[in-house]
Amino acid sequence: SIEAFDEGLTLQWQPQVGSGFGLRLHRNFKGSSWSIETGLETLRMRSNWGLVFASEISGEETSDTLSLRAGRYRLPLLAQTKVPLNQRWELLAGGGVCVDFLLSDVFTTGYQQIGTVYHEYQVEENRQRRWGVPLRAEIGALYRPADTKMAGLYVGCIWWREWSTNRWGEAQWERDLEKADVRLFMPQAGFALEFRIILPQ
Repeated sequence: SIEAFDEGLTLQWQPQVGSGFGLRLHRNFKGSSWSIETGLETLRMRSNWGLVFASEISGEETSDTLSLRAGRYRLPLLAQTKVPLNQRWELLAGGGVCVDFLLSDVFTTGYQQIGTVYHEYQVEENRQRRWGVPLRAEIGALYRPADTKMAGLYVGCIWWREWSTNRWGEAQWERDLEKADVRLFMPQAGFALEFRIILPQ
């Protein structure tokens, strides 16, 4: 998690498990263990945002947690190599870049009424650009069944990192005449587990 504080408001970003799906196109180089891949993926990235507001007037603390779900489309451009382990299993490793298209900014709001005091607050996730080109690396294992007409299975992991900071979160809290605003920049790297169904050639 990442935390920021300003004007009596503490904001904590807590990443959650997201999801995604896509289609991958694979092209082998004849007589070589190398290949290239591209495709199209869509990602849904979830996060919780914890807010704690400390009033300078009453000295009381009020807190809440809001959830956001941001999306992006991703076009991977990768070079990949393989090492056969036996007739059924292969170890695959690859690297390259992705072209990410980030969807619109997302935000959510909340409110509380404690006695006669009304609290209103919101959290938003913004981006500086609608697109990015992160570095990407992946490694995994591929199983091909004895029957070549059956689909294979791939299990692996992905790591990516953006070149520069592109996303930030911002929270606002209002309590009567008090108002606080705090911002934090979100991390540039990500990690995911991947499961694929490999169609017969």
